[in-house]
Amino acid sequence: MHVFQINVPSDLEGCELIVEKLDRKEFIDLLKRMLALDQEQRISPMDALSHPFITFSHLIDYAHSHR
Repeated sequence: MHVFQINVPSDLEGCELIVEKLDRKEFIDLLKRMLALDQEQRISPMDALSHPFITFSHLIDYAHSHR
């Protein structure tokens, strides 16, 4: 498992910061899975459409957020 740093704008705080980090984390995950060289590891188009970044399911607890 790779550890990576997620850079976010410095003007965010509290819930907005959490939402931005979660969103970027899921975006990075989707990109990595789409760009996998090994076909067996690569996400299928159908699975990509149900990925949390696309469905926003990772933000369900933050529905009141402005992002």
